[in-house]
Amino acid sequence: MLPAGAPSRWDALWWTLSDEELADSIVANGGRVFIGFKEAGARGGVDDWGRVLVSGATVAAGKLYLRSLDLSLEEEYIFTPAVLTTIPRALVSVIRSHPLVDFLEPVTRIQLEAQDTTWNIRRVRAPEAWTSSSGSGVKLLVIDTGVPNDHPDLSPAVIQACDGSNGLDQNGHGTHVAGIAAAVNNSAHVIGVAHGVALWSSKVAFTADDVVCAIQFGRVNQTFAINMSFRMDPSTHVTDEIKGAYGDGLFLNRPGIVGGSNL
Repeated sequence: MLPAGAPSRWDALWWTLSDEELADSIVANGGRVFIGFKEAGARGGVDDWGRVLVSGATVAAGKLYLRSLDLSLEEEYIFTPAVLTTIPRALVSVIRSHPLVDFLEPVTRIQLEAQDTTWNIRRVRAPEAWTSSSGSGVKLLVIDTGVPNDHPDLSPAVIQACDGSNGLDQNGHGTHVAGIAAAVNNSAHVIGVAHGVALWSSKVAFTADDVVCAIQFGRVNQTFAINMSFRMDPSTHVTDEIKGAYGDGLFLNRPGIVGGSNL
């Protein structure tokens, strides 16, 4: 049993939509979709704890099926039995009804949330903890709009991008969030709640596939913690990836979910 109030992969809206309604949503999101795989007859390919329940052979068969429809697999995910592709409206009901398909859901956009940079440091009593730890030796991955590489208060160890860019912040939100967590102790401006961490940054555009890419990046590189300060619609695939990261032992500050509980 999941803890009371914990989100489920089944919270995503797409499970309850008719084929026609789902097709409308997919078209509205440019046809880009996550497609997950499962064993024939199984309820799902991933359980609510993020554990994969489907064999590699079945996933391979599912990918082969999609390729037989002349679909190009834009991303084949490492930890979850799912792919990213673009489909026409006519294939929605066909793919959704295949016995090896777990879910079919549109790649939706995310919405950024601003945060305060002053009261929160005192609220979590960080100055009291700094006498014993400032996060030194820990890799913190901030998934957001990137960070600058020349900011006087930030010293990023790794700047990576899932959106095809150079990873540098052109928005300001990622810089803001990174500063809250990891602004260095240099006697100027602000100081981050964990100012001794090794700051890793993964820049995303405002789409769910970038979020999955960035979480996967954190899992591959065994970052200790991941922060995501944005909101998005419930997504089975994003939930699966997050639950899998928890299973890896990562700590995540989780994104808010519009119309549902936090992931």
